[in-house]
Amino acid sequence: MGDILTNVDYRAMLKFHRENRAQLTVALRQYEMQVPYGVVEATDGLVSELREKPRITFLVNAGIYLLEPTVLKQIPDAGRYDMTDLINRLLAQGERVVGFPVMEYWLDIGRLDDFQKAQEDVERVRWAA
Repeated sequence: MGDILTNVDYRAMLKFHRENRAQLTVALRQYEMQVPYGVVEATDGLVSELREKPRITFLVNAGIYLLEPTVLKQIPDAGRYDMTDLINRLLAQGERVVGFPVMEYWLDIGRLDDFQKAQEDVERVRWAA
């Protein structure tokens, strides 16, 4: 079960995964937020820069993954084990983990406001089969 609504091109993601000879591929989404205050850079009380209400852009985990079957052996049989645990374990082992950019519609519907937005979006958009 998931909390993502998307029309990501899974074939393109699989092609990307194979072309990059990855052990694990993480779907990535660009996320932007605006800081509601001026951001100050300072060292020992000396201000070196002030940016008024900057926009900051990140790449975030879009919650979609492709794994090689051999990676499944890395997951413990019992107890909680998050994907972030698995990804960090693979990175620590020097395994190839790549990020696939999601440019298509993507919405995390884990919060009520976003779930309601998804309901509206589904009404407006015809989803490809």
